Amino acid sequence: MFVSASPKAPEGDGWLLAFAYDRARKSSALLILDATSIKKGPIAAVYTPRRIPLGFHANWFDLSS
Repeated sequence: MFVSASPKAPEGDGWLLAFAYDRARKSSALLILDATSIKKGPIAAVYTPRRIPLGFHANWFDLSS
């Protein structure tokens, strides 16, 4: 999933979010990558207490407005 840095940010300025499975930890991680420098690898990884199934995806929308 792509998250823009701001509503007025140039195209591609933001972050990519993706889940990955870590066999060594036997858990998944939400990886956060700078969309302008993906080759540098993740800038952060948030590990989950259990594995998230491969292919899992979701989007959330603010329905209050």
